[in-house]
Amino acid sequence: KSFSKEWDIDLDISGRGGLRVCKNDETENHIVSDSPPRSIFLLQRKKSKVGDGLGKTTGWIHRHTLKNRKVEMICGVQYKEVNDDGLLISVKGKEKLLQVDHVVICAGQESNRDLWDSLHTDKSRQYFLIGGSELAAEIDAMRAIDQGTRLGLKIETSNTGDVFNQPIPWSFKIYSTARKMLMRS
Repeated sequence: KSFSKEWDIDLDISGRGGLRVCKNDETENHIVSDSPPRSIFLLQRKKSKVGDGLGKTTGWIHRHTLKNRKVEMICGVQYKEVNDDGLLISVKGKEKLLQVDHVVICAGQESNRDLWDSLHTDKSRQYFLIGGSELAAEIDAMRAIDQGTRLGLKIETSNTGDVFNQPIPWSFKIYSTARKMLMRS
């Protein structure tokens, strides 16, 4: 329902094209805020458009939602340094300092732990690996998004090195164990 409300979809199909008729001054249905509580940057090493590999029918929705929430998306990024002033990056050969208080790194399909290796022993800050930077196994965007969400919800109380995987349901554990036992016999 919240998706339908945000995108003005009329679930009763009483309006043309299945869209809800809105008055010009009606904004309560949109979750978008003029001034978000913090700045968020979505960075990627690839030079292609952020989210370019997402599904054709849903990718544009994710990009549009991020844009509406004023997330700054930057592609072709090289990560240089995390320091007391923030995150130092390079884009098209020009260095830029992002003044941030939290950094969540999802480094893609090739695990790149160089930054982690140089930082995680520093006990004055906390560092976390999610997505492909934690484990590059296969196309794992959904796992990275899930881990990033779980980390975001607990970042204030988490410890360096904590992993934020989705809990494995008991039914899957039972199925896996039974399958292994059957394969042995």
